[in-house]
Amino acid sequence: WAGNADLQFCPAANAYLNALQRFNPHLVLGHNPGALPVLNQWTNMTGGPVLFDAEDHHSGECPTGSREQRRMAEFEQRHLSEIQWMTAASPLIGSAYLERFPHLHVATVNNAFDTRLQPGFNALPHAPLKLIWFSQVVGPDRGIQQVLRHLSTLKKLRMDITLVGSCDADTKGAIEACVTSNLHRIHWMPPCSEPDLMRVIAEHHIGLAIEPGFSPNNLIARSNKLYTYPLCGCWTLASRTVGQNQFYDEYPELGETMDLTDGASWTKRLTELSSSLETLTEQRNKVWTLAKEELNWETESQKLLTLVDEMLAS
Repeated sequence: WAGNADLQFCPAANAYLNALQRFNPHLVLGHNPGALPVLNQWTNMTGGPVLFDAEDHHSGECPTGSREQRRMAEFEQRHLSEIQWMTAASPLIGSAYLERFPHLHVATVNNAFDTRLQPGFNALPHAPLKLIWFSQVVGPDRGIQQVLRHLSTLKKLRMDITLVGSCDADTKGAIEACVTSNLHRIHWMPPCSEPDLMRVIAEHHIGLAIEPGFSPNNLIARSNKLYTYPLCGCWTLASRTVGQNQFYDEYPELGETMDLTDGASWTKRLTELSSSLETLTEQRNKVWTLAKEELNWETESQKLLTLVDEMLAS
């Protein structure tokens, strides 16, 4: 499909449009950039309402000034100029799109999970201190190695670190090479279902949300870790990106932000947390309760339903 950007992003665009004509929906939602040509063509053909769900600021996922960024920005410009409604996965993602497309009606719908997935609160034994990180892929640019190197000064502190995600042999070897104490154990776990992941996270004291800020989008995004850890009763240690700073300014009771490059601060804070696990248990219980009452999909879904009502009434 050389020369046709729409088909490069969505080779099945025509098949989707044909399926929409057969189904004749009241509303069409598209979840990634490849859906934009379909949304745009459908609303131009029928006048039917369409909604784009921006999980990321997609042109901000590419290196600044790169050919890929220019290409994505041009693609967004062509289609989002014609689309009226959007949900964004963080307030700053919504702001980034509104700055470029002020005509959009944008609602923030955060990456929260259903309370039916919430495990019971787990007080946990006092040792070892248990940390967890998860994603689909365990990679070299995720902040994991930096944190493990900081732990090297805590050789006498018993710690278990669980890493959930697919990982190739080279990356696994590089990560394990960062561990310098026999008291620090890494547990590897492949990707799993959401219920299983929640149960595993609930067996840990601390969740790591260590985004390194490797792209403009990574700096402003709110990963689902920020909502998953509280639902499971984990205290969160998060890196200081703009998006995560904003979140913990709003919810300081859920955790704290740390400079990913400041090893002394990580050493000091982990020492404090490990020596006051009773206090940490109380904090984790408050986190679990707040997630049950507010930071969940039942709450976030109301924002989506309100926006859909507005769309269908317009």
